[in-house]
Amino acid sequence: EIKDDWYVNGLTGTGSNSVSTKDVFVPRHRFLSVPDAAQGNAPGAGLHKSSLYASAFVPALALFLCGPALGMARHALDVFCGKLPGRVVAYTYNEQQAGLPVTHLEVAAAATKIATARLVLHALVDTMQQFAGRGDLMPLEQRAKARMDCAYAVRLCMEAAQTLFLAGGGAGLSEANPLQVAARDLQAVNMHGLLVQKTNLEMYGRVLLGLEPNSPVI
Repeated sequence: EIKDDWYVNGLTGTGSNSVSTKDVFVPRHRFLSVPDAAQGNAPGAGLHKSSLYASAFVPALALFLCGPALGMARHALDVFCGKLPGRVVAYTYNEQQAGLPVTHLEVAAAATKIATARLVLHALVDTMQQFAGRGDLMPLEQRAKARMDCAYAVRLCMEAAQTLFLAGGGAGLSEANPLQVAARDLQAVNMHGLLVQKTNLEMYGRVLLGLEPNSPVI
């Protein structure tokens, strides 16, 4: 039974309605243990030669969530800059927004955050590929850092989009405006359980200090 219960902000398009079943037997070959996969024991790793299947499970899962965030933030920057020519700041003496120093600061800050997020994620991809290419399991500290890197990158993307959204003025409230779409959707990305910044900060800090992590999903 597919339940009509998916009414959410930022994720409407996924159609992730709950599904319930009765009296259904799930054979073992249809079951994937997340803790086993996190320890490098995913079945696909033994069936496929590609290093993709040897990639650390949780870091890969977190990383896959980050690509859309980077694209959303980049699109928000492009839209904002594209709308600047000729735009007048409301309730001023017809000041051109593109000529204001505050606009220069906001655009530069947003662009730098997006570029930094991209660098962090690309560095993570390189690290993951190094271990996967050798067929080695990433050490716990590296896997914890991977989750932290992903959380940090999507937070930068959200902050960049939020800056641009607020700078875009009242027109940004239109449901058809890409700036509000990016700002809202990036909030949804940052609220994913794997990407919550405070959880990842605590988890990574505990691992760095030699303490037990606060999550088994690393």
